[in-house]
Amino acid sequence: MKTKLTTLLAAAAALTGVISATAPASAQINWGPNSFDSAPTKNTLSQSSDAFNIQNLLNDLNTQLKKTQEKNAFPDLSLLGGKSFDLSKLTVKNNTDIRAYFVNEGADYNNQLGYQALDANGNVAKEGLAFWELNSTDSIRENDISYTNLKQGDWVSLGSFTKGTTLNFQLNANSLYGTENSYGIYNSVSSAANPDGLQHAKGYMFDSRYLVVGFEDLYGDGSWTGVTPASDRDFNDTVFIVDLGEGGFASVPEPSATLALAGMSLVGMFGVRRRRNSQING
Repeated sequence: MKTKLTTLLAAAAALTGVISATAPASAQINWGPNSFDSAPTKNTLSQSSDAFNIQNLLNDLNTQLKKTQEKNAFPDLSLLGGKSFDLSKLTVKNNTDIRAYFVNEGADYNNQLGYQALDANGNVAKEGLAFWELNSTDSIRENDISYTNLKQGDWVSLGSFTKGTTLNFQLNANSLYGTENSYGIYNSVSSAANPDGLQHAKGYMFDSRYLVVGFEDLYGDGSWTGVTPASDRDFNDTVFIVDLGEGGFASVPEPSATLALAGMSLVGMFGVRRRRNSQING
C-alpha cells in the first residue's frame, strides 16, 4: 500500500541508527541516483527470447493481482499453480544465465533493486544493481513519472551464475534519491539480516524455472514502531520475475534431511531396497 512520503521523513533520524547496526554489507553495490551507469541495460519484453511464456505469466499475474481483496497486494499465487518457494534456498542447480523481469510496483518509496551471488560459504562472490529504479507508469498502480520509462515485462540480464550459487535480492527502500534517504536494505535470502529481523520477500515458483518475488519495503510487523509508519505487510512494493533457465532451482536440504539421505544410502549398500521420496520445497 502506498504511504505519503511526507509522513516518513520525520522518522528518518530514528531509522538511521537501526540501519547502521543491522543492514548487511553491500559495499560493491552502487546505490543512489548516480548509479545509473552501473545498472544493467534495460530491455523490452519483445527483445526476450522467452517473451511468449513471460507474457502469459504476466497476464495471469495481473488478473490475480486485480482480484485481491486489497488492491495490488501480493496474492496467493498457488491459485495460479505456483508453488510457495523458500527464498533462503534459491540455489542455482546448473551453470546458467539469469534474467529479472519487472512486473509491478506499489510503493511511495523510490526503491532500487539489487542482487548478490553467494558462494557455498555464504560469501558474496558478485553483486550489483538489477533495476536502477522501480517507478513505472505501467504498473497496475501507476506512478506519475518513470525516469527510465519502465514497463511491465522490461527485463535485465544479471549475467552468468555457476552451479551452487545462492541468489539474494536486496530492496533498498527509497535510495533512488540518495542513500541518505534510504529506509533500509531488505534481503530475500535471510530475514535475520533485515533491519527489523522480519521476512520482507515472498516467492512462488512456476514450471521449475520462473520465480515470482514480491517485496515489502516498510519496517516492522504491522505495529507502530516509530521507525516508519506501520507496515501493511502486503509484499507488493516490488514484484518481479526471475528466470533461472530450465531446471534452475535447487533446494538445499536441511541438516536432518541430509543425514537421513546418507543413512538411506548406507542401507542400500547392504542390499536393502531404497525408496527415494521427492521433496518439494515449500
